Amino acid sequence: MTISSSTSISKAQEPGGSPTIYHVSAPTANTEVLQALPDGTKQVEVVVESLNASAQFAYTATESGTDYFIIPAGTAHKDSGLNLINKTLYIQTDKNSQTIIVKVWV
Repeated sequence: MTISSSTSISKAQEPGGSPTIYHVSAPTANTEVLQALPDGTKQVEVVVESLNASAQFAYTATESGTDYFIIPAGTAHKDSGLNLINKTLYIQTDKNSQTIIVKVWV
């Protein structure tokens, strides 16, 4: 996996319209899975479909286990006011066989 050093995050206007929804499979607990985000992403919402599993995520590879945002079971995490370019979401859950729902507004 190659990560470009030219990635950037900057603030932007709130998004409008409908989100693109990704269903990301996380078959193994505590193992990082990823979802590429489209350039120009303005808002991201992440939730584990199961109400009894929590997750953690980061915008940098290998950091979903060390430097991450926590999503407690039964809750969602939303980042807004973004303008993401060349970014990927790295996620792991605390239980096997989970589906992570990622909503993205561009």
